[in-house]
Amino acid sequence: MIRIWDSVKREEIQRRGSQAGKQLVFSPDRNYLLAWDQSTASMWSLDQAALIADACKRLGRGLTADEWHQYLGDESYRLTCPDRSGAESRPRR
Repeated sequence: MIRIWDSVKREEIQRRGSQAGKQLVFSPDRNYLLAWDQSTASMWSLDQAALIADACKRLGRGLTADEWHQYLGDESYRLTCPDRSGAESRPRR
């Protein structure tokens, strides 16, 4: 398990699956994490805004208030893909 921390805020910002035996390196701009061994290589974006934009593009919509509550519990509801119309709805009261 790879855990990536924001050292200024002192909080975990991402987790990635097990990479035992792999070499790891950040890109010079710190926007990507690269992992490789003798047979495979992987590259992950670490840019939170880019990850959110990609998820919205792939899904085509944001979370409904019910989905938000299911996955994020009592976290205050907010639009997840504000530039996409459709499935998002007002938060429950």
